[in-house]
Amino acid sequence: MSIPHFYWISYRFLKQFLFTKRNFFIKNAAVILFVFLGFKLLIASDSQKLSRAETNNNQSSTPNPNSSLKSTASFRGEVMAILARGGCNQGACHGNLNGKGGFKLSLRGEDSDFDYSILTRDLQSRRVSLQNPENSLLLLKATGQVAHEGGVRFSKGSREYKTILQWIRSNCPKEIKNDFKPVKLEVVPDRQILFDPQNSIRLNAYIYDQRGQKKNINHLVVWEANNVGIADISADGLVKRQQFGEVVVVVRYLNFQIPIRIQFVSAKKDFIWQPRKIKNPIDQIIFAQLKELKLSPASVCDDATFIRRAYLDAIGVIPSSEEVREFLSDSRIDKRDQMIARLVDRPEFADFWASKWSDLLRNEEKTLDHKGVQVFYQWIRESIKQDYPLNEFARDLIAGQGSSYENPPSNFYRALRATYDRSEAVAQVFLGIRLQCAKCHNHPFEKWTQDEYHQFASFFNQIDYRIVANGRKDKFDKHEFRGEQIVYSDTKKQLKHPRTGEILIPQLLGVKKEPDLNKSSKEQVLASLSTEKISSVQIVADWIADPANPYFAKAQANRIWYHLLHRGVVDPIDDFRITNPAINKELLEFLEKEFRDHHFSLKHLVRLIMSSQVYQLKIPSLEDRELQDYLSRNNLEEDSHFAHALIRPIPAEALLDSLAKITGMKPSFPGFPSSLRSNQLPAINLKIRGRASNDLSTRFLQTFGKPNRLLSCECERSDDPGLIQAFQLISGDLINQWITKKDNELHRLMNRTTSNTQFIQEIYLRVLSRPATEKEEASLLQLLEKRESDRIAFFEDLVWGLVNSKEFRLRH
Repeated sequence: MSIPHFYWISYRFLKQFLFTKRNFFIKNAAVILFVFLGFKLLIASDSQKLSRAETNNNQSSTPNPNSSLKSTASFRGEVMAILARGGCNQGACHGNLNGKGGFKLSLRGEDSDFDYSILTRDLQSRRVSLQNPENSLLLLKATGQVAHEGGVRFSKGSREYKTILQWIRSNCPKEIKNDFKPVKLEVVPDRQILFDPQNSIRLNAYIYDQRGQKKNINHLVVWEANNVGIADISADGLVKRQQFGEVVVVVRYLNFQIPIRIQFVSAKKDFIWQPRKIKNPIDQIIFAQLKELKLSPASVCDDATFIRRAYLDAIGVIPSSEEVREFLSDSRIDKRDQMIARLVDRPEFADFWASKWSDLLRNEEKTLDHKGVQVFYQWIRESIKQDYPLNEFARDLIAGQGSSYENPPSNFYRALRATYDRSEAVAQVFLGIRLQCAKCHNHPFEKWTQDEYHQFASFFNQIDYRIVANGRKDKFDKHEFRGEQIVYSDTKKQLKHPRTGEILIPQLLGVKKEPDLNKSSKEQVLASLSTEKISSVQIVADWIADPANPYFAKAQANRIWYHLLHRGVVDPIDDFRITNPAINKELLEFLEKEFRDHHFSLKHLVRLIMSSQVYQLKIPSLEDRELQDYLSRNNLEEDSHFAHALIRPIPAEALLDSLAKITGMKPSFPGFPSSLRSNQLPAINLKIRGRASNDLSTRFLQTFGKPNRLLSCECERSDDPGLIQAFQLISGDLINQWITKKDNELHRLMNRTTSNTQFIQEIYLRVLSRPATEKEEASLLQLLEKRESDRIAFFEDLVWGLVNSKEFRLRH
């Protein structure tokens, strides 16, 4: 035992003794004081000797976090960047929730203090050796000198190796004097189109400090491609083409991320741009981009294709044969614009778009009950019918409280029973932001931190429910509700950070609010939530509805564009983030401004988009693509740049309503009026949802992808074709009953029509929204001659064959 250790133990003993033996202390105070001062002087003297020895021999066993040697590397600016570049702090490695091999780092280096402590203090500092830096486990494993499950991350003697070795030799300082404090990352070029034979480009990354000084950090950033197989990226930023196409390179340094879009395009030396008609700024913006990419847009579709497309996209049903005839015979130049204006004012427009919003707002029977879904749907429908500004629509929903029957917007919170469900749904539906990844750690692909996630969620913690009555059938299912509820704010409820346990101060996304240092955390929370007696959700509602909100208009304009063009300018449409940039930034900015300038009018933006030439482009056939020298799918995909219309299956509700319109039949939904169309259905009846129902109409909708509305996401709807869908149209009970029923509209039409030619043309107009071609008509008349005795069965087969064709099943 060394002398200092002996003195220390003696001191602790005397201290305990003094507090328990007060009388002894009073009588011998002078002696004890003398001994104590002696111990203290001896300890100080011995400590100075040890300190001098450690300094001379550089054999300190504990790193000094405040070391400020000039000839050292920056821990945060260089060491952590190297670990990130090597993938060490990724989710698949030591950034995992539980770490790897007993070694855990914060995900993507979000917590530098934690990482420093783990590297230099954890397990008796075994990962860094100050006595022999070259033998530090951090270096030995990364260079493969000892077994490492992650493999070699960099070689011995490399720049990365030397940087970390220098840091360890310098006593592992946490901070250094005059360290470079990064405030901005810049990558040049920020976008590039490369035409063959140019097949590579070097990106350069620069970091700026608070003084405006910059330095190149190509050796420290992480280069990631979002599209594997298009390009190869070297460690120093050289992007080399592997095949023609488009790639977004995400450049990441510490908490900075920048996406760089690079497009590799074939030379197309014979390309000649043919000027196109410009109807509105949408055409001008998109055609300018296509010209730059040497992509020829398709020609405008014919009238028959347009009327069918417009009806399906605007009101969710195909046109009648009379409407098709009238439109095709109309010779006015502006007939398309006039038809679009009529469509957005039709009742079916409100039905169709109310159904879309009901999907997003989780309007379903289990949590809202049968009456709740009806009053909620009717309120949504009436808002769309009156062209109620969407920002005010959002305000009413987010701030909605009161009776679920008397104040329909309050039903929004009936389906969102948990605090974090509410905050995530509001961010995703109204702002286009997926916050879920920031719940457990900082968002790996965005700027949102874990603290910001919980601070935003704290706005929604006050929501509570007063259940007036609950007549649920399943007494064991606590998620089923049947009866009126009162949604209200409980101002006493506070949300604590799950990691720190501190009361969270509410903060809007992207809005930095400086804390009041003169108030406690609790006082700040109460002040934030009781300003002018406004509820916490009202604060969020007012912020989102504010025309100056930087997210709402952009997200909703992109959503409307998606429903009409079937691909978002940002895709997925509710995933706005730095690493998922818009395919056409100028277009998104224009749509956002147009939407905001016209008071967030859904009808205005629908009219504007549908009247553009871009919306009216046709889907080119294979021959058209060859003639126009279209790029192959291994090249730059013209699908993503709106060079032509996209094919997609007709949604379930539109498909069923179209079949009903063709046959003159009506679907039947248990618990709802018999005259209801599919797009007027508030929600699928709870009794048959998710079960093999005997109700043919409901089963049809479920088969073709109608969602159960359990998610606040467009992705819940499925339009993937499969065998079950094929069987429904080929041999399903519903389609066969509707076609063969003797009192349906088809049989009445056959009895009224004497000419086979007239009936063939009528069927084509009803099913495909176009007349039969001469070849089709001649072939059918020839077949009919052989089955004249069974004329009714022949025409039933004709209808069955047409509704099973791709031309009917797909929106084109």
